[in-house]
Formats: sequence, structure tokens, C-alpha cells
Amino acid sequence: MSQKFAEVLHRLHTTIHERKGADPSTSYTAKLLAEGAERAAKKFGEEAIELVIAAAGGDPKAAVTES
Repeated sequence: MSQKFAEVLHRLHTTIHERKGADPSTSYTAKLLAEGAERAAKKFGEEAIELVIAAAGGDPKAAVTES
């Protein structure tokens, strides 16, 4: 794994971890996690597909947005 990719994954993990304890009425991430693992996994899968499409299209800005 490249260093840059590892750094991006680390930042994403940190952001999710920080938002996990937030108020679900103000944090979409906290809301998804509060709805349970199945709901969070479904949304994660949807976003992963959109990320792959953005990356395949060669649009770095769209890939960042989907991440």
C-alpha cells in the first residue's frame, strides 16, 4: 500500500471515529452508525461503488467527494 493511500485511509478512519460519538441530529455519520451495522454497511457499499466509478473516470475531485 502506498504511503499516500495509507494516509488517506487513516484520515478517513479518524474522521469516522470522531463523528461516531457526535449527536445523530447534527452528524450524518453518527446517525448512520446509530441506525445499526446493516444500515451503515449498506450506505458504505453505495458510496464505495460511487467512488470506484469516480476513480475509473479519472476525476480526482469526484473521488475525494465520494470518499
